Amino acid sequence: MPKAEQRTTSTFTSGGEEYTLRFDFNAIASFGELTGENIFALFGGLADVDVSDAIRKSAAAGDEKALAELAAKTGTSIFRKFTPTVVRSLVHAGLNHSHPTLTLKQAGVIIDGIEGASITERYGKIIQIITAAFTRDFASEAPAKKND
Repeated sequence: MPKAEQRTTSTFTSGGEEYTLRFDFNAIASFGELTGENIFALFGGLADVDVSDAIRKSAAAGDEKALAELAAKTGTSIFRKFTPTVVRSLVHAGLNHSHPTLTLKQAGVIIDGIEGASITERYGKIIQIITAAFTRDFASEAPAKKND
């Protein structure tokens, strides 16, 4: 089993600097304090789906079918779950271990610094990065499925 630090992290580049999101207990609690949201409810149902693949297909080829299939699997639109406010708060909380003085506004600037032609593309990329970090932890802990 991977170490906890490896399971709950995702590294990305913004503005030429490397950042690592880490969703440890403090990040999870900070997110709740910032938003009043339950992070586990937000990510519920995402461990079994490939969010990154659906967003990548949608961004690359305008494949709305991939996002529709994802919505059917999760019960809602991924962009309804991950509003800009939620995304910025997740980045803020996830970077707090290495950037304890980071503000919400600075977290937004980091998101803006991710390589992408448009805000929509950067938005999709940061959602991929966040879900990769957080759902990796759930997937590694999931019990093996039994064959019927």
